[in-house]
Amino acid sequence: MIGSTCCLDLGPSSSNAMRAADLLGTDVVTYFVQSQIPVALCVIATVAVGHFFIQRWFDRKALHAGEAEAAEVPAESTDERLKKAFEGAGPVLYALLPVLPLVLLIVFSPMVYDGIKLSLQTGLIVSIIIAFVVDFITRRSFRESTKNTQAVFEGMGKVFTSTVGLICCAELFALGMNKLGGISTLISMAASMESAGVWVMLLIMLTIMVVATVVTGSGNAAFFAFSPLLPEAAASVGINAAILAVPVQLSAGIARTMCPIAGVIIAVSGIAGLSPFELVRRTAPVMILALIMNVAASAIFL
Repeated sequence: MIGSTCCLDLGPSSSNAMRAADLLGTDVVTYFVQSQIPVALCVIATVAVGHFFIQRWFDRKALHAGEAEAAEVPAESTDERLKKAFEGAGPVLYALLPVLPLVLLIVFSPMVYDGIKLSLQTGLIVSIIIAFVVDFITRRSFRESTKNTQAVFEGMGKVFTSTVGLICCAELFALGMNKLGGISTLISMAASMESAGVWVMLLIMLTIMVVATVVTGSGNAAFFAFSPLLPEAAASVGINAAILAVPVQLSAGIARTMCPIAGVIIAVSGIAGLSPFELVRRTAPVMILALIMNVAASAIFL
């Protein structure tokens, strides 16, 4: 279940959401509130309920096959392990700091107050400065607070060397597909199917996105590579681009949770002492339900 918590790429600070909003010609906050949230709430509920029943079924199957092992009782008590895990984390108030960019972007948007236009980059920088000031007032150590803030820039470097590299590879893959004529052939085929063309087009784009995400292990790389096709695909069957953009954009994050080479799956499986394939075997059925609900909710709300 921990591996599934990032199955939806939500929020105005998401690069995929920014890309989708740009394709639809709207601001990212409006896209988040009006398009993402209604569909995402349905998907989140489906994932929660799906995990409850599907993981119980896997547990019963493992127990029946004699694969389940008794959990080892740790030498340390739960309180001791929790204390060690949160050592140096700061006061509980710090939990509000990561929400600052979201609050700023929603407040200074056309939906609340359009007198000041706040870009994502500005919102993030302002939030980092506020977090630094709060940490400095709390710790009373300029050196320690500066060291803590350095983690932000180290994270930027890690993302650049991993995600950006994958985006370049996926862009090359998408360009090759377009040059070969495969994508245009599929779009033309769906456009010729009249009333059924909408569903065929949605199925084609979802399949492309899911396969590309599972192959690359990155929802960002897959969506940035193939998202330019969405306006053309929507226009070919005469529908609003949002009907394609929202489910396809969300499907990239859902498919990532089914990929054994995705960073989140590798990280969670490593912490839990499991094989990534063993973890994906349990997440995949739930994510398939999420994909189905993603399409159904998009059809209803968009």
